[in-house]
Amino acid sequence: MTVLHEFGFPPGTASTEMITGGGKIIRMGFEPMRLELFTSIPGLEFGGCYDRRDLVKIGRMLVPFISLEDLKINKLASGRPKDLQDLEELP
Repeated sequence: MTVLHEFGFPPGTASTEMITGGGKIIRMGFEPMRLELFTSIPGLEFGGCYDRRDLVKIGRMLVPFISLEDLKINKLASGRPKDLQDLEELP
């Protein structure tokens, strides 16, 4: 919850219930610096995604990102036109 508050959620507006359970998307910030937190994603399970995550060094921190292959699986499974377009543009 501390991270959500540091990102701009006023105290008392973010709760554990807000980020638990499947099928939720929490959007913070504005393009091009928007952050989206997904509580579940189509086509994938968290444990496997976590095991296959890519760690990218940003400054002095290692930041976990979904692997490219898992991202492709998710884009295909979601089936949304924007995700299918994104899929065509991924390496």
